[in-house]
Amino acid sequence: MRIFTKLFGSSRAKKVFEARDKFRRKSSALRQIGKAVTIAADDCYRKTLPFISFTEEKSKQYASIRIYYEYLYFFRHLAFKNAFSRLSVMQVKILHEYMAGIVIPNAVDVFLKQWPEELQSGMRSEFFKKLNDVEADYGNARELFAKKDPCSSDALTSKIGRNIAETAGIPNHSTTIRTVIIVMTDAYKAMKLEKLIDKAKEDIYADEEMSIR
Repeated sequence: MRIFTKLFGSSRAKKVFEARDKFRRKSSALRQIGKAVTIAADDCYRKTLPFISFTEEKSKQYASIRIYYEYLYFFRHLAFKNAFSRLSVMQVKILHEYMAGIVIPNAVDVFLKQWPEELQSGMRSEFFKKLNDVEADYGNARELFAKKDPCSSDALTSKIGRNIAETAGIPNHSTTIRTVIIVMTDAYKAMKLEKLIDKAKEDIYADEEMSIR
């Protein structure tokens, strides 16, 4: 803090130091949420790959990408579902700008680098084209986990399980659906999302006019 005192005087230096500290804490809180979302999506994706039934390489590639997208949509949705119940409107807006402007585009770009270039542009566009439709569909789900038969339930995780089974080329395959639900449940628990959102509530200052980057 001494350098700020020399440059601005003690009162001004304190304000600069506090502002810098607030920005650092806010950036850290946002990064932790973004990191949790992408790690959970990647972990579930890798555990689901063995269920893809296609043998033709291009079909396997498309299925792999769409399965990853499904998980990314889901954990992004969970982040905002938790945020809406814990953060202020302005804090949610800051989180949304960070996720939409940095986390999700970076996650998609990094993931697509492993695939042939001719796939990348079209599949990137597909992700963002479907994002709003998927969010609306997810928002209509009344429950997250099935209370009875997970393979036929209208619970969100069951719907995603069926979506992924169909994408993998094995529609309504009960083992795949149940495995998807299990890996999502485990990943969700490992995220400790509620704690991350509560930390963000303390560290995101909604009245700041700073760049979220």
